[in-house]
Amino acid sequence: MPTMTSRKTSRGQLATLLGQVTTFVNVYDHEVKNFDGRSPVATIHSDGTMQEFPWCLREWHRFIVTLWWKRTDDDATEDYLDDLAKDVRQKLYDNAEESGYWADIKFDEEFSTQDYVILDGEMYRREMIRLSCLVIGGA
Repeated sequence: MPTMTSRKTSRGQLATLLGQVTTFVNVYDHEVKNFDGRSPVATIHSDGTMQEFPWCLREWHRFIVTLWWKRTDDDATEDYLDDLAKDVRQKLYDNAEESGYWADIKFDEEFSTQDYVILDGEMYRREMIRLSCLVIGGA
């Protein structure tokens, strides 16, 4: 009998995949309180689970992938983050069905959200991308 899947495992798989985007200094599979000024970085947060059918263990795990780019003095932070977001989306598209763990990745139908935040006393441009991974029980 298949067993329930873990968002923790899915988060780790996403962090490993996004760690292949060479622009990142670090990719975290959890909330981080302090980046120690590192940039660019990504964090991956769990955002719930939906069981697809009551008679089998096909679950959608939802996540928020957050991209962080420390604001620079050259006024190009927006361009840097736009390029990074494109690379992240491409990496996810290219691996939507090839992880060996999830069967599909689906992007939220809504737009990603962006803002500026102060963290570690530094201003970061932040983009949050919501996505879901279909995971088959027992995987």
